[in-house]
Amino acid sequence: VFNTMLYYLLTIFLLTLLFGALYKYRIIAVCPICAATVFTWVGGLLAIHLYISWANPLLVAILMGASMGAVAEKYGRQFGFIWKTAMVILGMSSIYFLIQPAGLYKGLGIAAILLTITFFLHKGKPAEYVRGDLFKDCC
Repeated sequence: VFNTMLYYLLTIFLLTLLFGALYKYRIIAVCPICAATVFTWVGGLLAIHLYISWANPLLVAILMGASMGAVAEKYGRQFGFIWKTAMVILGMSSIYFLIQPAGLYKGLGIAAILLTITFFLHKGKPAEYVRGDLFKDCC
């Protein structure tokens, strides 16, 4: 388990360096550590569902939870208390099912419900009017 954790941490570190360079040269406008974390848990999630031996559901769930918490914190004021509560409750439920091969469709269904709630509670400008660095105050 320790070696697996080191692989995940090394992946996050190397991807953070890559995304940091892309951010520095204004090629992308995303938070480097956030992007590295998401890419790492997406890879881990794919590995779980492809039954790859190094996939570790606990580590993937921890990374997914960190991303979920960051999104809830960043957009909580914009979407409101009901959305933030739904994000935590439905997000945790979705993660619980997504990290289990037999629960993939339940997890995706719960995530779809959360996206629907997000769509209906959106209070800000439409996406096409958002400009600039989307992750300016991220970390």
